[in-house]
Amino acid sequence: MNRRWFAVLGAGFLIVPVSIIVALGTVPTKNAIVTAGFVLVPLSGILSVLGGLDVSRGNFEWYQFVGLSNAMFGFWFVAYAISSILADPSEFSSVFSLATVGLGCLSLALIGIDWLIGAPHFDIETYEG
Repeated sequence: MNRRWFAVLGAGFLIVPVSIIVALGTVPTKNAIVTAGFVLVPLSGILSVLGGLDVSRGNFEWYQFVGLSNAMFGFWFVAYAISSILADPSEFSSVFSLATVGLGCLSLALIGIDWLIGAPHFDIETYEG
């Protein structure tokens, strides 16, 4: 896989929340976790773009930018899923969906941590430059 796809994904993480803010004229403030998402998701996008463009700074390699991006987005989405489930636990289908997505994003976050610490469980060399 070409690592430039991380830059494309990161651009989406940056463009979508910023577009929502521009369209609404303000940051949605449904709750603190949603508001935090409008900061963390674009920041995650910037980190993913840096990784996708093969940026390295000091001892911080491209895959660590991508790892931090994945961890940041994954943990934020897990927090969002948990807060949404706790807000209305009566609707089983939405609870099941959010729990499933939350677990998926938890795995994304854990993969991100793996990449952040040097990817001992991943062969990052399969991502072409």
